[in-house]
Amino acid sequence: MVLHASALGSADEIFVLDMGEQIKIRDLAVELIQLSGLEVNEDIEIIYTGLRPGEKISEELFSSSEHAKSTDHEKIRAVMNNSNNLPGSFDEDIEILINLAKKGDTDQARKKLQQLTLFSP
Repeated sequence: MVLHASALGSADEIFVLDMGEQIKIRDLAVELIQLSGLEVNEDIEIIYTGLRPGEKISEELFSSSEHAKSTDHEKIRAVMNNSNNLPGSFDEDIEILINLAKKGDTDQARKKLQQLTLFSP
């Protein structure tokens, strides 16, 4: 599917691949242990460590300013941006953000980050 997606679009497009049903990491670990001919909790113990900083329970595929558009392949969707930003304005916004950071203007830098499509809530 990755090769097919690369053939579908241009260099600036983003695609989301439908990889099937979600699978729990625990189920994957149990299956791998059993396929190795071992027993769970006898030969190999599964230890739950909890979430580490930055880890998530699940992933959001799209931000609030994006939606998926179907393609010729039923399991590949193109990500479309709903933002009103013009394509060239992102570079300008980043330059403004860099200048605000160099000045140490954290309040304005924070406001600018909130304006950027990628960081909108």
